[in-house]
Amino acid sequence: MKSLIMYISEHNGNTKKIAENMALWLNADILPIKDLPTIELEKYDTICLGSGIYHGKHHVEIFDFVDRTNFKDKKVIIFSTSGTGNKKNNILLNDKLLLKNAKIIGEFTCKGFDTYGLFKWIGGISKGRPNSMDLDRLYSFCEQVAKKNEK
Repeated sequence: MKSLIMYISEHNGNTKKIAENMALWLNADILPIKDLPTIELEKYDTICLGSGIYHGKHHVEIFDFVDRTNFKDKKVIIFSTSGTGNKKNNILLNDKLLLKNAKIIGEFTCKGFDTYGLFKWIGGISKGRPNSMDLDRLYSFCEQVAKKNEK
């Protein structure tokens, strides 16, 4: 599987930490989505898309990328970090990708230190996340996706 990880990590580096480890464990290329014009998507069969969660959904640049991209014959992995780590935060992106003919082969989410919006007034939530247990879960997820993709 030739994979590319595209991500946005704006505030605390949570998503970048997940993306970098995912790239290592999936032997994937990695690219912040802002650097998109420098990559040829045609050479990848699997695209991993991730960001922090803002008001219950992925970053707007992820949705903009999905809007202008043809996902026919592409496998997609969705990942996210947020103060709550709620997998429901992936639903909108999942639905949009399905409308673009993507084949979703996995979703990963975990808590991340969150100081966005009102959380900054209380010093943030989910301090210290993602942590080693989150990375262990990510490693297991990557192993499962790689095995499933071999078939």
